[in-house]
Amino acid sequence: MRGLNGYDQKARSVQEIGCRVLWTLALNADTTKTSIGKQGGIRVILAAMQRHNRVNQSDAAVQASCLGALWSLSLLESNAMWIALRGGIDLIISAMLRHNSGTDLDGELQRVGCLLLTSLSREGLTKSAGIRTMLMRQGGISVLLRAMRRHNSGSHLSAMLQQAGCTAIANLAKDSKSRQLCLAEDGGIQVVLEALQKHSGAECLLVQREGCKALAHIAQNIYNSISIGKQGGVMAVLAVMRKFGSASDSDVSLQESACLALSNLAQTYENRASIMESDGLDLVLAAMEAGRNRSILGLDADLQLAACGVLSRLAKDSENANVIAERGGIEVVLLVLSKYKASNFVIRDCGRAVLKELAKKCDDEIVIRSCRA
Repeated sequence: MRGLNGYDQKARSVQEIGCRVLWTLALNADTTKTSIGKQGGIRVILAAMQRHNRVNQSDAAVQASCLGALWSLSLLESNAMWIALRGGIDLIISAMLRHNSGTDLDGELQRVGCLLLTSLSREGLTKSAGIRTMLMRQGGISVLLRAMRRHNSGSHLSAMLQQAGCTAIANLAKDSKSRQLCLAEDGGIQVVLEALQKHSGAECLLVQREGCKALAHIAQNIYNSISIGKQGGVMAVLAVMRKFGSASDSDVSLQESACLALSNLAQTYENRASIMESDGLDLVLAAMEAGRNRSILGLDADLQLAACGVLSRLAKDSENANVIAERGGIEVVLLVLSKYKASNFVIRDCGRAVLKELAKKCDDEIVIRSCRA
């Protein structure tokens, strides 16, 4: 940092290399991140971004290095707060707006910018809701979607950018009606669906998982749920579940995101009908069976909770409730309850809600008595 401050501060090469060194150093232990932050590293990086902000390849290289350094530093909460509350968001968004051509360098800048937006919008930060609102108001959603549209070729670099972008969308959309509506109005639904379509190979599992998570959080709003259904979102999520249906740990995590998306999409009758007509019920039950046999209980618990949410919503229609009973849904839920009733009260209550809904809507008296019991 003495070097960055001591040399001619207009020397782009010094600024670029210095920020890349900070980027690399900050990927190490949290103590290193803390030390860089306390010694003024973030202030130096932001100053470099302000100074080298022209639209040319030399300044793009400086900006990319600065964004990378900020991203690795932001993985520590105190640094993330410093970046967000000291003008960093505006500089990040300006860099992404200014350098969004089709060059490889600009593609790398956009990828790292998306990673940084993901980090700043993550759960667990102090004032995280306020930071997410700042990102929206300062144009973060627009610049994020623009980057995802421009860099969606299906390449490896594109896949990394799309994964980061979908994660940022999921973070921004969660539990916020205003941000959910903003994402939908700016075309975020279509952007996520295109990411799922163009990055559907086995090597792109993380894009699929984060894309489903993004749809799940956008669909918390019922109007968005309707819109996602009309744009083919139900079919897209079910296609993910079919393709990644094994019981590896990563696939269990993906199935959980897909079930969470289906649960929120199933708020509407039309989407529930689409799920049932496209064998979505069988996919959900299969995911529950596969997840239940996993040794890592944390992964399975999240999946079972999301899947029970789907069943509970599907069972609101009498016809669906009868099909769930016929396909063995009651037995699957009972097995989940037997595994978690003493250790996870949230799953216990959600599983009981499924059985209660089935008892109300099923025609078969034996099924009704079984659910009530």
